[in-house]
Amino acid sequence: MTTYKSQASQSEDLTLFAIDSIDKVLGIGNIIINSKEEIRKTAAPFCCNLRNILLSISTLLKDQKRNRNNTGKKKVEALLNNLERLCTWPQPLKRNWPTLRALKFIRQRNNAVECLQDFGAHRKFAKNRGDIIEGLTKFSAETFQNETTEIMQTNEVSANECPPHMGHELDDDIEHLLKILQRYRSCNRKGANYEIRANIQLNGYRALAATSAATEFIVESASAEFGVFFLDHPHAEDGCWQETRIQICHTKSSKVPIVNFTGEKPQSPTIDLAQARNQYEPLPCDSFCRRISARGQDMLYFSTQENEFVYHKSEDTSRAWHANQEAVSLASILKKPKLNFNDKSKAILEMLVAKATWQFYDSDVIGEGLTSDSIHFLCEEREGKNGIFGNEPMLVARFGDRDGEDVVPIDMIHKNPKILALGILLLELETRKTMKEHRENGQLHPSGPFNINTDYKIAAKLVSTGSDAHPESIINDLSHCSPLRKILPLCIKSEELGAKIVKNLNAQKVEPSSTTINEQNALRSIIYSEIVKPLEDWTENYYYLNRVKPLYEVEVVRDVPDKPSLPSPRLQLTYQQAKPISLDEKKLRKESRQWFENYEKLLYILRPRYEEMGKGYKQSKIAVLDTGITPSRYQYLKDHNSCAKPPPALEYRDFVDNTHQDSPCDDTEHGTAGVSLINKTCPNASLYIARVMKTNHATYADVARVVQGIDWAIKKNVDVITLAIGFETVQHAVVEAIDRAYRRGIIIFSGASNRRNVKSVCCPANVTDKVFGIFSTDAGIRESRSLNPTKLNPNSFAIFGEDVELDQRSPLVRGTSYSTSIAAGLAALLLDFVQQEQQRPDAAKLFNFKNQLQLTRVFQEMAKKDNGYYCLQPWKLLDDQLKNNEELRQQQRDWIWGTIVRLMHPDKLHELQQG
Repeated sequence: MTTYKSQASQSEDLTLFAIDSIDKVLGIGNIIINSKEEIRKTAAPFCCNLRNILLSISTLLKDQKRNRNNTGKKKVEALLNNLERLCTWPQPLKRNWPTLRALKFIRQRNNAVECLQDFGAHRKFAKNRGDIIEGLTKFSAETFQNETTEIMQTNEVSANECPPHMGHELDDDIEHLLKILQRYRSCNRKGANYEIRANIQLNGYRALAATSAATEFIVESASAEFGVFFLDHPHAEDGCWQETRIQICHTKSSKVPIVNFTGEKPQSPTIDLAQARNQYEPLPCDSFCRRISARGQDMLYFSTQENEFVYHKSEDTSRAWHANQEAVSLASILKKPKLNFNDKSKAILEMLVAKATWQFYDSDVIGEGLTSDSIHFLCEEREGKNGIFGNEPMLVARFGDRDGEDVVPIDMIHKNPKILALGILLLELETRKTMKEHRENGQLHPSGPFNINTDYKIAAKLVSTGSDAHPESIINDLSHCSPLRKILPLCIKSEELGAKIVKNLNAQKVEPSSTTINEQNALRSIIYSEIVKPLEDWTENYYYLNRVKPLYEVEVVRDVPDKPSLPSPRLQLTYQQAKPISLDEKKLRKESRQWFENYEKLLYILRPRYEEMGKGYKQSKIAVLDTGITPSRYQYLKDHNSCAKPPPALEYRDFVDNTHQDSPCDDTEHGTAGVSLINKTCPNASLYIARVMKTNHATYADVARVVQGIDWAIKKNVDVITLAIGFETVQHAVVEAIDRAYRRGIIIFSGASNRRNVKSVCCPANVTDKVFGIFSTDAGIRESRSLNPTKLNPNSFAIFGEDVELDQRSPLVRGTSYSTSIAAGLAALLLDFVQQEQQRPDAAKLFNFKNQLQLTRVFQEMAKKDNGYYCLQPWKLLDDQLKNNEELRQQQRDWIWGTIVRLMHPDKLHELQQG
């Protein structure tokens, strides 16, 4: 026994010496990295690589010492030998590491700097450098592998007592949470089904070990804790976010949770069961809804019991969240022109998304991988600044019908879509551009239409190296010390990842094709050791990780109520932010694509060719009054228009920020989405884009800007104005501006509302004698009962706006604002067609098509009634008996022309045919 204690003490002392030696060698390496001398710049890349590995080893040694689990003496001695070599190169190795022990003296430290500098800079030592790095990497990898094996063995013993955990992986816990959220996702209050929205914090969730202090628990035997923000249900008027902490407990319903609040004495295990059940009974759906909609500006504590939530308590929150502000996606943040995305915020965010991918890899919560659309942020006040902070990302909890295990599409080149998604997300953070913006780069986008492998091919070009490096590759632009130089190719190039998996399996003496479980374990090990750990070490270069500057500041308007109550609803836009949907998303996307494919049949017939642009032809002009347009989308339209003959006009005006009138901006991407749909439905139109709103919520201050936008559109002599916005009360100044536009012969479209019968049709859509108030349908041409308010007049038109796919990687969106954009594009297409046909005999004298009444007749012709709404089916204008091909295209144009003439002037049709 004495011998054992002595050996343990020696091993512990050796570990402390190794940790201290690593710190000293890291200090030497930092001197070289930060030096401006040429030879030291040459050695800097090696020192950066060395630093990452040594930080990893130091962390492992500290963790083992904290857990009283010392590494073997021989392994630590081998580590110290390598450190001694680095500080004395090229002298022979001496016993007992005299140089490491003398590094506390300045002279010896200076000598060590020179040795490490020469070792890292000269080519003749390249093989030796490789040997040193390999030895150090092997130390780190073996230690991690041994820890994982030990954890797996422990889990096998206790599998019947608690849910399985492998290291810090939380698949079972997050899956359990997602399952319960699925149960509570809807509420039937007020006779309708409403869905909750839930955002899961990626900074702050934790595994709860059985050895943790009792005061950390809400519920005894809880295995993990998550921070979740719920957006209270739509029937509570304007949405507000409710902060909660939820601890996952896998106990059966027959067991009553033992509650241990912080600062209180734990309850006795002999507590009366009846009393406990009454106090902490599961919450029914309606009770849960009332809990998260109370708006007490507090933190709620829940636990789980089988498939239900149990409420425990509420307390004051320590954070100053702005609960009434919308969540903002990372994709929209990256498009902001004034983004303050510094290296510290970027490093923390990269580490957090990589860690979440590792810990949730086998759960459905990340779907096919994290994306910039699934990562959201909430506004918060810190140190007097209101803004979005990069160290608080949240994952949108998505729900859907699960139809079995996820299967990688057979035509997808990369066979690990979640790893590819992580690589693309990290790539977007490094370039500060979304993949949508990269696709607009002609040098990167592969030939052919967008498909499932497009982003993979673009990403592969951006991380290419060596002789085959693409001119747009970013790898050489990264810091020599950045772990992303290795991580990005590993994530994006599937062959590199596959080689790592095989190597890991060989090290464990396991056949690569033996079992899927072995491959999955190997993959998880690689994600941690090759991706997560280097990024964790990289963030340690920064101090105070909980203190970062805002990515951008937010102007927060605070409402001060006269008495405590639910806050009065703000003036609402007719816009519903993209949110998780309950139906099968693949099916909805397919239906959306089918709708646009049918529309393209009409577009093929009506879109003019150069020879069809007769004398006097003028393209339709559309004014889009909304939240603006992103710079990347504006540039894309500008480049696209320059190739057209004649090129459509494109103008932008900012009425929100007069100092940047010519600089495109869209903080919400709502306006950008509208412009994209208009361009998709009428690509030949000239666009006049006005930014009249800063956010998606209309305020009284916006009235003046909307009026300015309408008057600007009048001066530009536009044909169509689209207002995908709305005020809950009549704004007389807006109505007067609408009247001025109407008297100038401008056709005006506005979204009705997304509030069903909770609110009536918004202004100006309720000005039915001058404005087309547009309602929504689904892709099956049925009116959207989950969105539409009650119609105001018999001629209430609805068009596709429920679960619209903007592109393959963006979330589906829904709302009458999207319907408004599509309807405006359709009207402009019809106006454009009439302009093309001015050469027909007496056409200009017969009618003026640009009139609300006449366009109403054409809309009715292409519509079918559903629940009292005219649901538009644009391709209904085509003659079904004529094939949609090149030979019969002119016949289809004649058919549509004849239909319009018949509808406008039935008594003139005979004269036109004779002429």
